[in-house]
Order: sequence, then structure tokens, then C-alpha cells
Amino acid sequence: MPYLPPEILQRVRQINVEDAARMLGLSVSKHETRCFMHDDKCPSLKFHRNGHLWKCFVCDIGGGPVELVRYYLGVNYLDACLWLCKQFGISITSSLYSKRILRPLKRYERCEVEKSSFNKEIGEWLVSHAGLSLEAKKFLFDDRKFSEEIIRQLNICSVSDSYKLVDALSACFTDNELMEAGYIKNKDKRKFLRFFTPCILFPYYDWDGKLIGIQTRYIGNGTAPRFQFISGFKPSLYNMQVINGINDGDDLYVSEGITDCLALLSSGYKAVAIPSASNLPINEMRRLCRYNLIMSVDRDEAGERAYRNLSYNIVKMGGRIGRLDYPQEFKDYGEYFKSREQTTE
Repeated sequence: MPYLPPEILQRVRQINVEDAARMLGLSVSKHETRCFMHDDKCPSLKFHRNGHLWKCFVCDIGGGPVELVRYYLGVNYLDACLWLCKQFGISITSSLYSKRILRPLKRYERCEVEKSSFNKEIGEWLVSHAGLSLEAKKFLFDDRKFSEEIIRQLNICSVSDSYKLVDALSACFTDNELMEAGYIKNKDKRKFLRFFTPCILFPYYDWDGKLIGIQTRYIGNGTAPRFQFISGFKPSLYNMQVINGINDGDDLYVSEGITDCLALLSSGYKAVAIPSASNLPINEMRRLCRYNLIMSVDRDEAGERAYRNLSYNIVKMGGRIGRLDYPQEFKDYGEYFKSREQTTE
């Protein structure tokens, strides 16, 4: 396996981590940004003033520029280094050796290895066995006015009783499998889910329709985080499989977050969603440059920032993107869609 020699690694590690973050499409201001690993409303990912370190104080994960690229792009250590070399003009023409570097794992890297990949088998079991609770139906159909057909097509489901789900999972999978996949944790000799309930489950599929992850949306009355990604899943574009039904040059709408995407789909548009304003899956966006992209921009600072970042990267990759026009009095397309549906009832 090829590897980078120490002198190249040293140059890579000295790259300013804020510059690397901007290359990835993150919006950095006053040495901080919104974390791309969770639904972050206030910036919790901080950059050290020395320019070489970062840490999310919610996820308790951090590192240097290499680790930032690894977590954001979901690649291995070598590929992260090669990406940084390419972006920052570090020549590696004659620097690749046919030998693997063996180095001790830091604490945050050990955590990543333990939860290195999304467990598709458990994920598919969960999606196929979960239904839609009355609480979830109220949120999706009564409150948000989404199309029942769209919800069915996307296999959206819900979890209400965490204890029943733990028992059902434990009857089909071992505790080690469930813990390594990030579904349960043991505390005081009892097993608990690692995500908050009641919640809605949003399955993510790749271009070929294969399950690659699950995001949860808390719909309870507590103070739990609204959105969580089940462990091992690198936040990605939502509804990627939609491109199988459109042609080059067709309109494709882009929203910030799943709920606006569901509103667009319920309106009859072809749409995908970026995970959040601060999380742009750049590599996946490359495949979308062949379409006429139109973004549903939230009417707040984060939404404008997302549009600027997305527009910058799409144009840089040779594509184009416009804005969806909807009435100024609505903060996002989902709110506009809901009001429109209410007037037609």
C-alpha cells in the first residue's frame, strides 16, 4: 500500500486547518463554524488560534487538517492527505512509497475505528420493521402537510417505544453488533438506545438505491437534539436516487435539510437536500452539475451562507445554480408549502 514519507506528512499537518475547512465548503467566522457531524444551530466546532487544530465540543471529536478531511469526506488517512496535497499544491509526484505507515491511533481515531461504517443489515432491519406512529403521522401529515405517497416512497418510518425496540433488536442481533453499530449502549447493566425517541427515521440511499444511513428527527417535548445520525453514517445528500428519473439539463431542486426537501417533493418537484448550512457534501455535488440546480434558500443568515457556499462550489465545478422564488413572508419553503396546503383544504 502506498504511503507518504515523513517530510510530506509534516507539510500536510502544517496546513492551516481553517483554510482546509473553507476548501471543504465550511463557513468559518471568528475561529468557529457549525459542526457537520450533527445538527448544529450555534457553532460548536472551534479552531485553535495556532491554526492547526479543531474540535467539536458537542461531538467531542477533533484533530488537525487531516482528521477534518477524513471526517468530512469519509475517506481514509492516506486519501485525506492526498486531497490536502492536491488542494494546497504540495507535490507528491515521487513521494509515494510501497509501504504502509504504522502509527498509534489517537483517541478520536480509535473512536472512529470502533464506529467505522454504517451497519446496513441492522439499518435495513430497522427500516423494514418500523411503521408510522400516530405521533409521526400527525407531524408529517397534519402539521407539515407532506404527501403520504412521498413518505411511503422514501420508506420514512418512526420509533415511539425505545424499550420495545431494544428488546426487538436484541432478539435478532448480538449486543456486540448493536453496540459497535451505535444503536445501543450499556449503562448500569441495562441497554438503552443511543438516539432519542419518539423520533422519525429518514433512510438515506445512494445513487443505486442502496441504504447508506439513517437520520432521526426527535418529535418529543423534551430538550433532546432535533436531528441525529445513527453512528457510522457520514452525512450525505438526501434522496440521491432521484437522479435516476431525470435527464441532463432538467431542473433539480436543492434544499437545506430534509423537511424542506419533503415539501418540495410533495409539491411535485425533483429535489435533494444537503445535510445543513455548514455541511456540503462536495464530492456528491459534482454529479449534480449536469442538471439545472435551483436552491430553496432559507430566509436567515445560515440559509444565505449555505447558498453562497453551494453556489461557489457548483460554479467552480462547472455547473450553475439559481434560487427558488417564494413569498418573502415565509422563512423557508416548508412553511410556505404548509400555508399553501392549508388554504386548499
